[in-house]
Amino acid sequence: MSEKCNWNLLQFHYHEVYEMLICLEAEDVVCFAEDRVYEMKRGSVFLFPPYIMHRTTTAQSSKYHRYVIYFNTSDLIDFSYYSKSLFSFFEKGFMHLELNEKEIRDIVNIVDDNIFGKDSKFMPEIKNSMRLFRLILYLSEINSSNEDLQITAYNEINDVLDYIQKNIKDSEMTLSSISKHFF
Repeated sequence: MSEKCNWNLLQFHYHEVYEMLICLEAEDVVCFAEDRVYEMKRGSVFLFPPYIMHRTTTAQSSKYHRYVIYFNTSDLIDFSYYSKSLFSFFEKGFMHLELNEKEIRDIVNIVDDNIFGKDSKFMPEIKNSMRLFRLILYLSEINSSNEDLQITAYNEINDVLDYIQKNIKDSEMTLSSISKHFF
């Protein structure tokens, strides 16, 4: 599904299936996942496994264009028939990739692939599975040379979150004490 929207989620949520979010255009959009903060920009790809809490926020006037793709674990099992290493792509859990312009064009070509004709209604499930398989293969190849890229500007926020998690049981922890520790 391709969306152009102002997608400002007020609460964290999760899905019972995998969600792949591929950002084609964005301004002032942030993604929160696994106690981390990521800037969403053209070429950002997020893979949320089932039950991973996440949300995106954007400025009121900002819109962004993205692909949102949902798929089941059973789809992965079907694909793993062809290659066990493909399944390992998903064993890492939550994933964040940044694509370059060529990779973005390749992804758009895969997702928008109309090789069978736009109006073709012949075996749409198989065509969608083929596109998903191609997309996963391509992203798996990119991921093999790409590490998780957390936005540097938000490292301070992430440091504060880590500190709070480590010291949550400290009855002396207050907003003031956290502020003194970092600022």
